[in-house]
Amino acid sequence: MNPTPRFSINRFRWLAFIVLVSLVLAPRQANAVEGGMGHYIQGAYGDFFMGYIPAAGFYVRNDTLYQAGRIDGDLKGGIVYAKLNVSSFLNLTKLSYMRPWTEAVYGVPPEQVVGSSIKTQYELRPDGPVLLRLPQVAFVDDKAGKPVGINEHIGRRPVAAFGNSDGDQQMLEWTTIAAKGARLALLVHHTDAAREYAYDKGAEKALAEAKARNWTVVDMQRDWKVIYPPEQK
Repeated sequence: MNPTPRFSINRFRWLAFIVLVSLVLAPRQANAVEGGMGHYIQGAYGDFFMGYIPAAGFYVRNDTLYQAGRIDGDLKGGIVYAKLNVSSFLNLTKLSYMRPWTEAVYGVPPEQVVGSSIKTQYELRPDGPVLLRLPQVAFVDDKAGKPVGINEHIGRRPVAAFGNSDGDQQMLEWTTIAAKGARLALLVHHTDAAREYAYDKGAEKALAEAKARNWTVVDMQRDWKVIYPPEQK
């Protein structure tokens, strides 16, 4: 039997130590949510952002996944099947960022960002009005959900849309098909394995429709002179 390598254990200990020190020294306000729970899997999923809408920035979030099952005893063919209890618990710590962060980094204000949304509820509390996130999905910003999200946010069809996968196909259709005036649908085709990635998987349907509808397809290997600009020193 080979002994457990001490290097990996020591590296894990150092990593855990660094994370703990960072959390202790970070000048962040702590917030707790009671009852922020939804049913994304069979069981219960506790989501911090479901009950609290934080300000812009990065957040360390802790998610808990819990499942439980039970099978009662039964008698079949003269054989007694005993009760069986099955449970599982998973605790995940993740680094997340909120939508307003896009303004500081990309210069895009939050009202111009469309993304998957959770339903919210208004409440007037003694310390002032608040918006609470509910354990209900408003819409998922993917495939057919993209035109829905765009319409809910801006209330009109876009004049231009850009994508790179089958998840953008319905958005490109919504932008161009039977629309009045000039429209632009552009699909980025990842073909440069040396400077980025080369793949068609997950974009087959969009590429086929782009050819059929004469959408603009940008070939990264052929059309992009620079993909990642050189670092500024």
